[in-house]
Amino acid sequence: MAFDPEELVTLTNHGIMKMRSAVARAMILPLDERESATIVREGKLAPLKFDGIKDLAAEWALVPFE
Repeated sequence: MAFDPEELVTLTNHGIMKMRSAVARAMILPLDERESATIVREGKLAPLKFDGIKDLAAEWALVPFE
């Protein structure tokens, strides 16, 4: 599934931001918060959980290390 990095989304407990920013922010959260990070897309039923966020960060080269 393709994601638009400019799409406005909600990162739980962090507010509304662009998808690229939400993914980047989720990746730098403290470990205990990171595992419960969720991105909610307007009009989409299933939120993006951390495993999907991690995959998207790698795809967009937002992960400086593995």
